[in-house]
Parts: sequence; structure tokens; C-alpha cells
Amino acid sequence: MIEWYYLIIVSALLNAASLIVEKSLLRTEHALRFSMLLATIIGILSMLLIPFISQSVSPFALLLTMIYSALLAVSYWMTARLFRHGSLSTGSPLYNVLPIIVIVVGSFFFLGENIGAEKYLAILIILLATFIMVGQSNKKRDTQQRRYYDLTIAVVALLIGITNILLKYALFQINPITFILLTSIFTPFLVALLIVRRSTEYREKMVSDLRHFIKPLLLMGALVLGYRIFLYSAVAIAPISIAAPLSSAIIVVATVLPSGLLFGEHHIPRKVLFSMVMLIAAYFLVA
Repeated sequence: MIEWYYLIIVSALLNAASLIVEKSLLRTEHALRFSMLLATIIGILSMLLIPFISQSVSPFALLLTMIYSALLAVSYWMTARLFRHGSLSTGSPLYNVLPIIVIVVGSFFFLGENIGAEKYLAILIILLATFIMVGQSNKKRDTQQRRYYDLTIAVVALLIGITNILLKYALFQINPITFILLTSIFTPFLVALLIVRRSTEYREKMVSDLRHFIKPLLLMGALVLGYRIFLYSAVAIAPISIAAPLSSAIIVVATVLPSGLLFGEHHIPRKVLFSMVMLIAAYFLVA
């Protein structure tokens, strides 16, 4: 049997690649339209998982899946806004690492996970490295922009933290492949509720966007579906309070340098340095 941390490493690298593709698309694409198109593509690609479904789903597991899908739909949109209006090398550490606070606290109280002082210290180092890494990145914004950006980050962190706790709990009730298939089917319909009040012109623009961006959307959909398969398989057998921080640290390491090379973002040497600190701390999560 493959060790869970190998699954996390593969999932994190696929996730990092999907974030790079997402950032490139969001340079021209509207966040909500992008979220709808991506959710739809993932839903279609998830049909490939049907032959691997091997269990019936209880009403309670189905309810958990629908709640998770609703949270996922909102987080799709919120994270797209975060990456559209901010740099990837800043957004990726915040998007991936800040939810750890919610995950670690929530897993302790709701899942009964207690991972030991050494691992809590490693997680604290990852959090501190993140705050230092991005500390200068928000200072050029005016006060209103900063408040809006900070509020978006706080909401995204809370949403992702809650979805991770719910993910671990749901995987006690349902196997990972079945859960991925169902959430991938439910999520596009729930994202559609966010877009239904938009103008007809806005909705029609999605059709032209789909034709224009079909190849990168298919690539990103495949990357997202792939990283979920590996991530959910790991979370099903490992404590979420260790799996999530490990995944977050690897994603940050894998996105910081490419964001400087591909998108010309600032403070990359400092961010690379602190991402290495995060990677060293992440080692002690599995040592």
C-alpha cells in the first residue's frame, strides 16, 4: 500500500500546476464565469470515474456531499476572485496555509485528532513563514483595497478550513472516488445559483469564453480532478491536521518561483527563502 504522504506530494504538485493555469486564465477571464466553466468541465470529466463506483450511498452521506459541494461552489468563486485581484505568489501561501488554523483547531475539537507537540510546532513554523513571506505584499494597496483583500482572504481561509474538516468527516461515511464523483456533479449546479441573476449578456459570454479557453480549461479540469483523487485518498487514511499542512507547504514551494518567472511578480527571492523554511518544517510532519 502506498504511504499517504506520497499521495499528498503528487496531489500537491498537481494542485500547484492547476493554480498556475488558473492564474494565467484569470488575467483575462471574469472570476465567476471562470468558476462556472471550471466546475462544469470537472463535472464532465468526473464521468470517467463511474466504472470505479462500488458502493451505495446512505442519505446521511448524500447530505454531507451536498453540503460539501455548496461550500466548494462558494470557495471556487472566492478563490478565483483572490487570484484574479492579487499575485499568485501572495495568494497561494494565504489561500493554502491560513486555513490550517481552522483545520488544526477543528480537527482537534470535532475529529479528536491530537498530533503531538513536535508536529504542532512544525505547523506553527509554516504559519509564521507564511506571514513573513507575504508581509510586504499588501502594503501598496490603499486602505479600502487592503480591507477588501484581507476580508476576502479571511472568508476563503474559513471556507477552505471548514470544507477540509467536512471532507475528513465525510470520508468516514463514503469512499473517496464516490465522493469526488458526486461533488463534481453537484457543484456546477450550485455555482449556477451564483450566476443566475446575472444579465443574459453575461451568461451568453460564457459560451464564447468556453470556446476560446477550452484547452486550458480541460487541462485545469484534469489537474483538479487528479489532485482530488490523490488528496482524498490520502485524507481517508491520514489525519487531516497533518495531511493539509503538508499539502499546503508543498503547494507554496511549487507555485512561488513559477509565479515570478511566468507572471513577473515581486519579492520572489524572499518568498522562495521562506517557502524553503516551510518545506523543512513540513518534513517534520511525516518524520
